[in-house]
Amino acid sequence: MLNGCDWPEGRALSELADALPARGLKTLKVSEMPVGGTLPAALFEKCAESETTTLTLGKLGLTGSIPASVGKCTKLRYLTLKENQLGGAVPASELAKTNMSTLQLQKNEALTITASGKKELEYARPKLNEGTSSYWPKVVDK
Repeated sequence: MLNGCDWPEGRALSELADALPARGLKTLKVSEMPVGGTLPAALFEKCAESETTTLTLGKLGLTGSIPASVGKCTKLRYLTLKENQLGGAVPASELAKTNMSTLQLQKNEALTITASGKKELEYARPKLNEGTSSYWPKVVDK
């Protein structure tokens, strides 16, 4: 867990992903630091290899989209990407392949999920975000 630390200037989150162990990483929480940069697909590759169940990357200033490689993290139960600057469409079909019960994507102003994508996720993961609608990004009808 890294929370509120001084992030080294000029260092990317992908460097942390590269340094993570290939096995045994069950929980990774990095939050409240000015990391910036894009959300690396390699991070989800590593989480898939190590069968990570919890991934929290909140308040990091991350940009770009959520990589489709998130679907490879089949053991993932909790994914928090809240309060970043992510954009684009949520890869709902890929997220439906995981074992998630909690998905927190709120406060990413440019991030959207289609109404059909949200329904697909809720059908695949019936207990996903049960009892709350505040975890979802903006729902669009595209």
